[in-house]
Amino acid sequence: MSGNDCWVIAADTGPIAGMIAAARSLGGKITAVAAGGRALADKAAAAGPDEVRWFAPSQGSPPETLAPAVARDIAAAAPRVILSLPDAASRVLWAAAAFALGAPAAGAVTQLRAEGDLVLAVRPAAQGKALETIGSQGLLAAVFDAADITYTGPAAPVTEMRPAAGEDKFAAALRLAPGADDGAPEESGLRAAARVIGVGLGVRKRERLAWAESLAAALDAVLACSLPVSDDLEWFGESRVIGISSNRIAPQLYLALGISGQPQHMSGVRDARIVAAVNNDPEAPVFNRCHYGIEGDLAEILPALIDAVNE
Repeated sequence: MSGNDCWVIAADTGPIAGMIAAARSLGGKITAVAAGGRALADKAAAAGPDEVRWFAPSQGSPPETLAPAVARDIAAAAPRVILSLPDAASRVLWAAAAFALGAPAAGAVTQLRAEGDLVLAVRPAAQGKALETIGSQGLLAAVFDAADITYTGPAAPVTEMRPAAGEDKFAAALRLAPGADDGAPEESGLRAAARVIGVGLGVRKRERLAWAESLAAALDAVLACSLPVSDDLEWFGESRVIGISSNRIAPQLYLALGISGQPQHMSGVRDARIVAAVNNDPEAPVFNRCHYGIEGDLAEILPALIDAVNE
């Protein structure tokens, strides 16, 4: 284990500079792994690390095929901390590296700091209504989920890396056929949808889903949900869940119905062009993270929205 050195992993665009800034507070060397095209490597280099190690997947293969090579490289360096962007591909590489090092894992970390021989990580708790700090005297692997920043310093050098002999055999198993998607058909429709309506616990009654379905039909939108609606109420399957550990989407419009707006969910719609919300709680966090908000009872607002759209 090397001091407070940190390796950060990016297999997709996201808050790379914010992640590196969080790692910088530990005081060690920061190495960025960019698993993707050259543009991603250049973005990582411009985000403030000390160096970038660029892994390019073979043609037609997703970044996940690089997991053995990335894990080997990180394990050889034996950093104190491994950080990952919250997208699915980055987390696959991160999990492989964490397993190789035997590092304990933490999700949705927003801040890091060093105190003595401890590495401390801050993350949301109590459904985002509180923060908790966890500490590690040894290794720590964490998923970063906080806002990005603008870094204006010099770009780091980029070193192109190549899988060792035999490591690319995983590409054959994971390679995508032309036109294929890496999820189930239902997930593919959600990720590709131009308009998405998310249903939260604030909908309260299952019969109100009929209103959400009517609004989705009028808007030509896909229905999705927050994690509790799937896990606790079982109104939707897991493939319809939006959030840090599920689907991250980038529609033209995302409409949140009865969703409080906790960080775990809102990270999944970070790339949406327009976010709108309806909630009867004026203090709901979603109102701080949406472009348009309506405070009120869904039983009154949904029928009015459906009429307005149909007109």
